[in-house]
Amino acid sequence: MIRLLVRTTDLLLRKLTHTANHPRARLPVYLGLLAGGLVASGWFTIRNYVDMVGARPAEQLFAALIAVAIGYVMAGPVVLTAELTRDRSGRFEAALAPLPLTRQSTHVLVWGPVLLLIALILVLLLPPSIATLRGAGLPLIDAVSYAGVSLALGTGTAALSVLVVSLVLAGGKWKVVRAPVCFLVWAAIIVVQILVAVNVLMGEDVPLRSWLLVPEVLRGLSEGAGLDPVIAIAGITVSVIIVLGLFFISGERFRTVSHGKILVSWTSRFRRNRLVGELLYALRDANILANLITCALLTGGALYLVHRLPQQMHHQLLPLAMTFILLCAGIPSRGLRGTFPGRVTPQQAMGMTAGSWFVTQNVVSLALFLLVGAPAAFLPGAASGSAVMLLLALAIAVFTCSTVSGWLLVVRNENSLGQVLITLVYLAIGAGVAGFMVDLWSRSAPIALGLAVVLWAAGSAGSLTMEQRRWRQNPRA
Repeated sequence: MIRLLVRTTDLLLRKLTHTANHPRARLPVYLGLLAGGLVASGWFTIRNYVDMVGARPAEQLFAALIAVAIGYVMAGPVVLTAELTRDRSGRFEAALAPLPLTRQSTHVLVWGPVLLLIALILVLLLPPSIATLRGAGLPLIDAVSYAGVSLALGTGTAALSVLVVSLVLAGGKWKVVRAPVCFLVWAAIIVVQILVAVNVLMGEDVPLRSWLLVPEVLRGLSEGAGLDPVIAIAGITVSVIIVLGLFFISGERFRTVSHGKILVSWTSRFRRNRLVGELLYALRDANILANLITCALLTGGALYLVHRLPQQMHHQLLPLAMTFILLCAGIPSRGLRGTFPGRVTPQQAMGMTAGSWFVTQNVVSLALFLLVGAPAAFLPGAASGSAVMLLLALAIAVFTCSTVSGWLLVVRNENSLGQVLITLVYLAIGAGVAGFMVDLWSRSAPIALGLAVVLWAAGSAGSLTMEQRRWRQNPRA
């Protein structure tokens, strides 16, 4: 059984890394991904701790609350990809059918590799959160407790959304919309939890707040108390039960993969018909549409939360709020290249040039980025002269990180776990670049804006060069 589990894990890794036909490259790729995750986790751990040790008490408390909230939110996308990553065609179960395996053993072999990768990603997310809480002055045991419970509650929330959707939309006709609905249900739960938590932290009495658990966790943290053992045990227990329910129920539901229906037709009568066609094609992709709606909800919720906070905090939170909104805005545009094959795209087969197609795709990416990132322009204080320059510098820099990560690391949108890994890489790099831009803006706003433009030019040139190289290596028939 252990040997079969190792083999199935290797099959999943081959699928995610596209090394099925390159046996010699598998081990270096696996070790490289693991090393990259460890380096990113270690870098954020050290930086978060150093930043918190020298911060003021009010900043430490706010950072601790944000760290717990981010841990709760970040665990969701990792779990939401579990069902999308698993082979849902039924071929894997058919291959295991001749073996003397029980149904439970088959479930373990199908879900085991996915759950192992999810656990690994969650473990990599844990140290930065613990470092932030420890640097904010919490004892080590409290820091570990708050960070662990936030990830457990996030895991349970995401698993609950998948479980509910798998039960409610169980018919075959719902296969096309099931994945976006999972993201929407998860985003709705997240928004409710965060809104209730903000109201609780503002001193308001919200009915049924204790049943949501997350507001109670944040309230205890804001009061400087240790984590309530009852809340911790309840959160972990409920999350485990929901994950087990997902493990045993959803495996019988999602058996086939279906292409999405064309909801909006395209006609050449439109002006700029090629650009409109590329935009409509992007919006037909279920992953991009789900990311677009989810990130729009997150950015709109962030704008609402900032406006609800006391006015004296607006100036301090402006760079952080801008960075969060723009990083969310880059997620849908980052996946645009993944809607097409990595080697020979339909546009190449039609005779287009790589440069022309690259420009069109970047215009579509910019449209998606601006659509989701628009709330950043309506933050309190964003209309002042220096704040406008900061917004432009951050938008250009984050958009560059989004597009470059999408064009240099091409992962098909059907590869859900691969998409999550690449998105985490984008968020890590984007957050680092945004932090550097904020530091530079505090010294000289024009230099920050100029450097962002240079970064965009260099990133675009590098991405175009890489795409042209792909087209030369794989000429159309």
